[in-house]
Amino acid sequence: MAIEDYLHEIPRAARALIEIAATFRWVFPRSLLLEMAANERLAGVDSSLSYLVNQRVILTGNAGASSLTPPGLHNYLLARTLVNILAPRHSLAARYYSKH
Repeated sequence: MAIEDYLHEIPRAARALIEIAATFRWVFPRSLLLEMAANERLAGVDSSLSYLVNQRVILTGNAGASSLTPPGLHNYLLARTLVNILAPRHSLAARYYSKH
C-alpha cells in the first residue's frame, strides 16, 4: 500500500510517464521513453521526466541518456498494467531496437 500512496502524490502526467517507464526491467534509453510517451500522446513529458528524475522515481546514467525504474516500483507497476496496454509498448520498443 505504501507504493500506491506514494504514487497518488505524483502529478498525473508524471504518473503516466512512470507507467511507461515500468515497461522495462533494466536500463533503457531516454530517447525510447520519449518516443513511447509521444506515441501515447502524453503532454508535459519534459517537465514530468524532470520531476521523476529529481524525485528519484526514475534513475538516470550516462549524462541522462539512460534511465532505470527502481525494481520494486517496476514490479508493482508492471503487475498492474493490462496486457492490451503493455503489448503495444513492447512492439514499439522492438521497432526502436531494430533501428538502433
